[in-house]
Amino acid sequence: MSTGFSQEVAQSVAEAVVAGERDGCKSHGLYRLLVCAHTIKSGKVNSHAIPKISQSSPSILRIDADRGYSLLAFEKLLQPGWGIDEAGNPSMDPEEVLKGAMMTFGGHKGSALSTMVELLAGALINDFTSQESMDFDDKTGSSPMGGELIIAFDPAKFMGGDLESDRDKAERLFRAITYQGARLPSMRRFTNRKLAITHGITISKQLYDDILALEV
Repeated sequence: MSTGFSQEVAQSVAEAVVAGERDGCKSHGLYRLLVCAHTIKSGKVNSHAIPKISQSSPSILRIDADRGYSLLAFEKLLQPGWGIDEAGNPSMDPEEVLKGAMMTFGGHKGSALSTMVELLAGALINDFTSQESMDFDDKTGSSPMGGELIIAFDPAKFMGGDLESDRDKAERLFRAITYQGARLPSMRRFTNRKLAITHGITISKQLYDDILALEV
């Protein structure tokens, strides 16, 4: 609240960052409070946003977030090959990469996928592309402004009459993946969540002091 959020926005942000910290997703955890405060001071987010909901068709729900919060931040060094700085040089420094760009995975195929994402989460829903988001930021280093497209499928409508049999196929695929030592998306998150519920959450003294300083 001391950073300028309305009660509703403060509650939403608090729930999101605590959940991220609890699940071991440090880049989505309490560290983001520092980025939130910086973005508010830069005037790049509406701290009293009230989302507006409209339905343009039976299967499409449109939500205008009123320039409200969608958070993004880095907390540690990146892996080699993940990003470039403002001059186009390879960099592992997250602050420098925020001034430059993240690299696509998979070479030219990854570039095509990133273009598809730009269209789906930008032009298709009448929101910012990455370049437009950077222009809006105007080098303040605030949280990126952008949209989200969420596509939900009803498995029952695709699988037909033998729903349980098709679910078993999916479960066999998952077991084959984990049997090889690989992990499925969110496996680590759920493991960390159990540990946090049992043992609590630990943060660094530096992060603790930085968060307290926001109240000044």
